[in-house]
Order: sequence, then C-alpha cells, then structure tokens
Amino acid sequence: MAVGAAQPTGAEVYQFKKGQEMKAKQYLLQYRRSSFKIERLKSDIQRLADLCAGITPLPPDGDRVQSSHDPDRIGAVIAQKADLEAELMDEILNSIDAINDITETLNMIEDVDYQRILQLRYIEFDQETLRMKTWVEIADELHYTERWIQTLHGRALWEVEKIINGGREI
Repeated sequence: MAVGAAQPTGAEVYQFKKGQEMKAKQYLLQYRRSSFKIERLKSDIQRLADLCAGITPLPPDGDRVQSSHDPDRIGAVIAQKADLEAELMDEILNSIDAINDITETLNMIEDVDYQRILQLRYIEFDQETLRMKTWVEIADELHYTERWIQTLHGRALWEVEKIINGGREI
C-alpha cells in the first residue's frame, strides 16, 4: 500500500485479490473475519426467528383491539430474516473463496514449516469460539520453542507478501 493510504476495513478487505498490494496478515485473516461475520449473521437470524415465534398474528375473525403496532409485523420480520439469510449465503461463499485462495497461496510456499505455522495460526482456529491457536499451542504441536515459531512466522508472512503482491516488496 502507498504510504499514507487508508487501511481497508470491514468488507473492503474481501475486495483484495492477488496482485493488489496488501499485507500478509490482512490477507490471511480474511477467512477468520468471514467466519466472525457468518456467526454474527447466524445469531441475528436466530434472534429474528425467536422474535417471529413470539409475535401473535391477528385473529382470523377480524376482532382486533386497536393498537399502534404495525399490522404486518410478522411480514416485516420475515422479510428482514430473508435478507439476512441471503447475506449469510453470500458470506459463506466469500468464506469458501477466501479459504481456497489462502490454501492455494500457502501451497506456493516452499518451506513446509512456514506453511504449517500459517495454517495452524490462520486456518485451523477453533470453529466454535473462533479463537486462534496460541504460539505455545503451535510450538507444542510442531515441537519447536515458542520464540522459534514466532521467528518462522515472521519469515512465513514475508513469503506470503511476496506471493500476494506478485514478488513486489511493500
């Protein structure tokens, strides 16, 4: 990125593709960000489903008590839920694209340790809590010290930046 350029936020991060300058961590975190958004959307959809279940429809015989409530509240909630479900499907597709792209990039790295460290850190996070593995967990799994894992991680990020930015250093 050019010096002084604004950092991308939110959905703008997903617009980056190979060949555009971006930092390795931004690139690798796309999948995790997408997973956060998917979980948030699922939660919002469930909240609306629960809300819908608690809304009582108007009696069919036309007897109704005068109120200031929206007469088609259920319809409005269902429409909002449908919009969120469509957004969820789009985000799931974004997530699949991100994981495929990141995996392809990691496979381009020659050093297997670099690949594994990045995979453990950015891809194999806990799907329920969305918690990334700690340096200690990665070090234990790969039988290295925590400090050496952090050193290798820095080198691996450098390799990713070279790949995603077409060999240009940023």
